[in-house]
Amino acid sequence: MATGKIKIRFTDEIYGTRLEVAKILGTNNIDPFWAEIVEYRKSFSFDLKLVDVTNMPLFFCLGSYTRNKIKALDNVKGSYSDLINALAKDSMDYRSMTNKLYGSCLESIAKCNKLSLDQVSIENILSGHNVDYSFNAIQRYLSALRIIKDNNYKLVSEEILADLYAAVCGVPQITEFYRQTELVNSKQNVLINREYYSAPVSKIEQQMEQLLSLLQRRDLPLFAKVAINLYMFNAIKPFAKYNTEIALLTSKILLIEELGEAAIYLPIEAVLAKDDIGLASIIRESQKTRDLTYIVNEYLTLLNEVFETACNAFVKSALDSLEEDHEQDVKEVQEEAFEKVEPVEEKKVEQKFVHHDQTNVQLNPVSPVKTVEQTLPERELQRLTQELLETDPSLKKGQAHFYIRHREPGHFYTIEQYRKCEGCVYETARTSMDTLAMKGYYRREKVNNKKFVYTPVFK
Repeated sequence: MATGKIKIRFTDEIYGTRLEVAKILGTNNIDPFWAEIVEYRKSFSFDLKLVDVTNMPLFFCLGSYTRNKIKALDNVKGSYSDLINALAKDSMDYRSMTNKLYGSCLESIAKCNKLSLDQVSIENILSGHNVDYSFNAIQRYLSALRIIKDNNYKLVSEEILADLYAAVCGVPQITEFYRQTELVNSKQNVLINREYYSAPVSKIEQQMEQLLSLLQRRDLPLFAKVAINLYMFNAIKPFAKYNTEIALLTSKILLIEELGEAAIYLPIEAVLAKDDIGLASIIRESQKTRDLTYIVNEYLTLLNEVFETACNAFVKSALDSLEEDHEQDVKEVQEEAFEKVEPVEEKKVEQKFVHHDQTNVQLNPVSPVKTVEQTLPERELQRLTQELLETDPSLKKGQAHFYIRHREPGHFYTIEQYRKCEGCVYETARTSMDTLAMKGYYRREKVNNKKFVYTPVFK
């Protein structure tokens, strides 16, 4: 293979390490190839203005391979954002879904702390009724997430770091900010082949200033900054404890820029909960080579999985709700059918009298309440139906016909009403009402945890 193709292949098609390149090429003598690969990568490299503990500069290469990963993340990010923003924030569906996402966040942060949460424990923590002392740190992490939500943080500063650190420590105000003692790792406490467990105390302030400055930069893609932030917190370990929690909380603040409140519920905790030999090897490679592209690419892959898992949770929740709604409405239709009796001949009754104390009291017939649409002539309703079909040709005639006649503000309509109005089977009525809801004509709400009703939405 020509040398020119090799440098492109191992930068733009895959971002290979020296060892991976040697393995794929089937030779240990790759010095000429590797020199060209490194030189080619320089044309895509960013000066991050970050240094490691030896004061050597760290860098990041934004080539085609990494750009494609970021593009894929942007796409799935858009899907996640659309799904969560489609729910009204004051609806039961929104509260139910965000609690499920919160539960995933807590489950993963517990895993980071070598703990295991069951569903009962998650529900206790979410409701503020945790009685297990071992889960107090998880409860405090949830409190920190809610602090971010309530304060609408959009940037990371030392002041915000102090607020979050106090929250996860469970104190009103911290007495010590960055750690003042060296962290001891049972496996390693000195630099070996450029690998290190944490930054020396003397380097923490410098490295954190550089990191906070990088997080404000606009020339780096958002997800690259998130990945670098996760890596640098692990490398520096600026606090005496809870560095993993602060890394995740600050990363969510970064994501708020594009996701808004939805960033808080995104369970990125799963990225750091992953503990395997492969990830540790990639972290070591970035430490030894000072090339953060290796770990950034890995974190981008893991973040993609997080978004996809969250999107799948929305889809599953929607399907479960539809199935539950379907079963409930079928039951109601069956009960209604059993309650039907043979029709009797109607007798025209102009008025009725009630005899009470020998006095005749006349009861006048009560006129039904009319909606705005019902007061319009049928010809006008037909015109409005046709106009709606012309402005939104994706609607079916029956859907437009029903909506024009059932859009009174503050009223709630059911699948059964659609079935009777349009003279169709239940399944057609259900899918039609859900289609109208998905298109924004109605907002779907669950009543008494049993059935769905639909209320008009006016933009």
